[in-house]
Amino acid sequence: MASIDSVLSPLGEDLPLLHLSEMEHLREAMLTRRERVVAISGDNATGKTLLWRTMLERHREDLVGGVEAISCRHTPRSLPRIAGDTALIVLDDLDNESIESWFGPIATLLHQHPEKQVLLVGCYPEFFERFGPSTHIRMATLDDLHVRRTLSKLLSGGSTATELRRAVDYCRGDIRLLRALVRELSANPGDLHGALQTISSGVEYALSSGGLLLPDRKREWLEFTSHIQTVNGQLLRSVQKNPNAIFDLTSRQFEEVTGELLEKLGYKVELTKATRDGGKDLILASHSNVGQFVYYVECKRYAPERPVGVHLVRELVGAIYADRVTAGIMVTSSYFSPDAVSYSQQLKHQLTLVDFLRLKAWLKDAH
Repeated sequence: MASIDSVLSPLGEDLPLLHLSEMEHLREAMLTRRERVVAISGDNATGKTLLWRTMLERHREDLVGGVEAISCRHTPRSLPRIAGDTALIVLDDLDNESIESWFGPIATLLHQHPEKQVLLVGCYPEFFERFGPSTHIRMATLDDLHVRRTLSKLLSGGSTATELRRAVDYCRGDIRLLRALVRELSANPGDLHGALQTISSGVEYALSSGGLLLPDRKREWLEFTSHIQTVNGQLLRSVQKNPNAIFDLTSRQFEEVTGELLEKLGYKVELTKATRDGGKDLILASHSNVGQFVYYVECKRYAPERPVGVHLVRELVGAIYADRVTAGIMVTSSYFSPDAVSYSQQLKHQLTLVDFLRLKAWLKDAH
């Protein structure tokens, strides 16, 4: 939990990158109409946290009381005690797979503090709707045109079209990577190569028996460089040393580490965009004398006690049949329900289920 002074900081050059219409929408809901429950939802790296932080920073003088921000990255036991002078409670990082475990604590919070505003921030719009938000802002992934325009202004014609395309591909719709590039290019205008190199080499972390740990000053670097191959390689090596560190990864990082692992096992891997379209987080290609084989891979970073149900396996099979690919693989950090296992046995040559035990064997084989 953090107060307004600790969760907000000067954002400087990040401000122009926001969707300004969404920020105005949020300001009106929270500071003009004083709505009790407001939600911001969207996929990872769409700027949800940046949106509310920037809005509150810009309109700090309009706040009528304190602000407490609570990170909800992990399964809750209970929410911390809320100070009496708090007017706004921000529940951020509602992105984990065990989202249902947050329903009770949030409902209790709303019941116990009817006089306070609550802002829900995370990846699950349907879950947020159950709390009846008066305003629900749905963030979209940055498109390539937005990224290109932003970077073109900073490069001022000093880079070729190929270099600009490389920078756009590097960001891949991730607002955190775009913010990092903007910071570096603002300090060194035109030096795109140097900016990309600085970001790629700026990540440091250490492995402990409890999982992945980061020095505080480097935590943000890991968050916005989750798409960089060197980082994925470091994450994979750490998970190989301690497979339980998988549970400290975000869902997207789990997809990326799985992709890196499959590359080491000999496949050509394409990581799809961070959208929930169902059926293919990764696309694998394998070549042999017989021909080319294409596989869809779906990754589920679930808590150990939460099984993957048969409905998700059916979705993957539907995508396999619809796109006429060779087969599918579902990888999870937990295990599969009996129905899912039974269903997969009917499709032995077209579907492979990889639970945590089998995943650990893959990690060992990839050394």
